[in-house]
Amino acid sequence: MAPEQIRGADYLHLIPPISHVELRADPEAFLSHRFQPRECHHISTSGRSGRPKLVYHDPQSLLMNVSWSERHEQVLGHFTHRRIGRRLLTMNVEASVASHVHAYYRRRLRLLRRLGPRREWINVSAPFEQQVELLNRFQPELIISYGTFMGDFFAQIHRRGLHVHRPELISLGGEGILPEHRRLIEEDFGIPIVMTYQSGESLKIGFECEERRYYHLHEDLCHVRVLDEDGREVPDGEVGRVHITNLVNRATVLINYDQGDLGRLLPVERCPCGRNLRRLELVEGRRWPMLHTFDGRALHFVDAIEPLQREGWIDRAQVVVERPDLWRILFISTEGDRVPDWREQARARVAAVAGPGIAIELEPVERLELTDTGKFTPVLVRCPGHPPYV
Repeated sequence: MAPEQIRGADYLHLIPPISHVELRADPEAFLSHRFQPRECHHISTSGRSGRPKLVYHDPQSLLMNVSWSERHEQVLGHFTHRRIGRRLLTMNVEASVASHVHAYYRRRLRLLRRLGPRREWINVSAPFEQQVELLNRFQPELIISYGTFMGDFFAQIHRRGLHVHRPELISLGGEGILPEHRRLIEEDFGIPIVMTYQSGESLKIGFECEERRYYHLHEDLCHVRVLDEDGREVPDGEVGRVHITNLVNRATVLINYDQGDLGRLLPVERCPCGRNLRRLELVEGRRWPMLHTFDGRALHFVDAIEPLQREGWIDRAQVVVERPDLWRILFISTEGDRVPDWREQARARVAAVAGPGIAIELEPVERLELTDTGKFTPVLVRCPGHPPYV
């Protein structure tokens, strides 16, 4: 197919969907001939698959992403009383997409630092007491974090009966939040939550407006299609797999890329907020449990498998919590077992992250385990209801 045959979004159905398997296997196959890898900013993302994928972003699109954030900023401004000098607490992992992108901005946009918010950052794997101490000392007006972690964090605060500073707003992205955790934060703590929808493949997909119900799509930045299992577009209101076409990144070119999420497009109509952007409801987004240690930390999946993936021999990984004191790390390896003592060294590194009292077992497998409903999740908890998995 020649480029001139594509005259608009209605022609995208002529191009077959791209799977994460294809992107992971050969990321340079999707790199535009106009760019060399050394000219691009590299973002590695694994998402729910547990398989790292490399995406090249051209510098111009990353810098323009700052101005495109104004849509979401308008929503933040509705809930927070100021923008200049706003106290912002970020709670995520160092290996996250957001951390990589913001580190790039800190290097390239130094003159804008003083105009932005006052920032503090803490890792989600830091001790719970340290996280609470920073929250109370810094007293942020806005928290930015992951849905899974934030739900677990405030659930612990609620169980322990702690009195903590309550920000004006929490903005969550990267993965979803359990409905019961969202109700706890919004109703019991009185803190509104807004969600954003993005990925390493497209830094802007959607955002919740002031109504906080559905995602408004960044239609001029990322085109979204909802397809059935055969790659055919489903009617508005019906559930299918979310596929994206990144319209701004000129380096890694992704057309009809399968996000791995299930969702439905709402019928075209004006939102009560006044925006005309199309709306998307995620029926099944990225959501999985946090890992809990005996010294009071909550670990993100990325923290647990990073010691394995840094060697480059892990194709895919999963953490199965058999008991609170036993984690089985299942992995599909490309060549790791050919290296003497590799598995014991990797086990020791993961054990150091997990801390005392948790036994780590590394198991090479041909396929990873599924939930009782037949779905894959990077973290599979076999002991729900046993402290601290309550």
